[in-house]
Amino acid sequence: MKNSILIAFIFVCISATSQSNDSIKAASIDVDFSPTLTGEVFYEFVQYAGEQFFNKEWTKSDILLSNGELLTDKKIKYNGLLDEVIWFNTTSFSKVKLDKLSINEFWIKNSSVDKVHFKRLTISSIKDLKSTDLFAEVGVEGKLSFYIQHKIVGTGEEEYFMNGRYFLLTSLKEKPLYIIQLPSKEYVVIRKISRNAILKLFPDLKKDISKLIKDNSLTVKTQTDVVRLFELLNSKIFK
Repeated sequence: MKNSILIAFIFVCISATSQSNDSIKAASIDVDFSPTLTGEVFYEFVQYAGEQFFNKEWTKSDILLSNGELLTDKKIKYNGLLDEVIWFNTTSFSKVKLDKLSINEFWIKNSSVDKVHFKRLTISSIKDLKSTDLFAEVGVEGKLSFYIQHKIVGTGEEEYFMNGRYFLLTSLKEKPLYIIQLPSKEYVVIRKISRNAILKLFPDLKKDISKLIKDNSLTVKTQTDVVRLFELLNSKIFK
């Protein structure tokens, strides 16, 4: 009887804990029982209309830790709303929000060929950025670098009808930020890709850059065009 009461009490405690916002520390234990990943248990509440993750499915990914250790084929999602990496621990079947400062880079393997490379940037000089440490996709790196932060934001509340009840859910939308590191190592942010936005960054090189754009048939309206333009600038101007 005492054992039954004790077990019931434990289940009540677990249930109560799962509904709280208190952080619970969790650690990954690999097959060799050596801790490699640390973070907090992540509870995903249904309160949003829209997708908060960059990759909707748990995707095998490689993670380069800040201590230099490379972990392969870890199932993760990148949460653009929180700017956090969420890991699915296949040992305990739990979701863990990984410690951001423990991660330097990670590669989401969308297919056997395509990998999306993310890097943790430390930026303290831009007021628009809420955090000095953030994850951004690597577009191109060199003397001139281009990164994309896949930022997801709430755009207001909407009423939804589910299971015979009305709910107010926060609508989500991706609003990417484009982060550029200049040859001077200074970071700048643009919110919309355009030819003029890029040219304004290099007032002394407008003619040279305009020629590169024309000669290579670039519209400079997409991320792909900016990556190609920056690759050309790194090879021809910022050598």
